[in-house]
Amino acid sequence: MDGDESALSQLGKSKPLFGSANSEKISELEERIVELERKILMMQGETIGSIEAMQRRLQNIEENRRSDSVLDFISPDELNDIAGTKIGVWPEKEDYVDDGEEVTVVESGFVFENDDEVEEELEVTTAIKTHEDYAKGIIDYIEEHGGVANAEWKKKNLIPEEYEYEDRVKVRDLVIGVEGITYWKRNRMWWFYYKEEEGLEASHERVYGTAP
Repeated sequence: MDGDESALSQLGKSKPLFGSANSEKISELEERIVELERKILMMQGETIGSIEAMQRRLQNIEENRRSDSVLDFISPDELNDIAGTKIGVWPEKEDYVDDGEEVTVVESGFVFENDDEVEEELEVTTAIKTHEDYAKGIIDYIEEHGGVANAEWKKKNLIPEEYEYEDRVKVRDLVIGVEGITYWKRNRMWWFYYKEEEGLEASHERVYGTAP
C-alpha cells in the first residue's frame, strides 16, 4: 500500500495550516488584507469627493446658466490637468526671460472723443418701446406687405411675446385709429388689417395668395 496516495491515506501527513511553519504566510496575508482595506477606504473617499464636487458643479451650472468663463464650473487646477494650460501658474524667476521691450505705464490723460455717440447708443439700447411704437411698426408692415392678421403679430415680432390681452387691445385701437387702415374679422379671434384704399381682396391676395 506504499503507492496509495488517496486523500484518506494522506490524512495526518500534510503540514498543519496554522502551525508554526505557516505563521509567516499568515502574517503576510493579514498585511495584504490590511493594505487592501486601506486602499478601498481611500477609493471610497475619492469617489465620494468626486461625487460631491460634481454635485456642486451641477448646482453652479443651474444657478449660472449664462457664463463667459469655464472657471465658473471647474477649478484652475482641474482645467490645467485636462487642457494642459497653466492658468494661475506663474514662471519662476529663473525661467523668466526679459525681451528688452520697454513698457509704458499711463496713469492719466485718457480721452474718448465720441462721448456723445456712446451716450446716444446707451439711450437707444435702454429705451423701452411703447404701445405707440409697436402700433407704428404694424402700420409700416401693412404699408410694405399689404396687410397682416393680429394672430401673426407675435410671430412676426411686431409686438412682444409677453404682451397680454390688454396690451394687444391698446395696440389694436392705435392701429385702427390711423386714417386709411381698416380690418376684416374672419372670426372673433382672427382680424386682418389692411389699407382701405387697396381693398380687402387685393390686400388679402397680396399677403396670402388667395382672396378671402
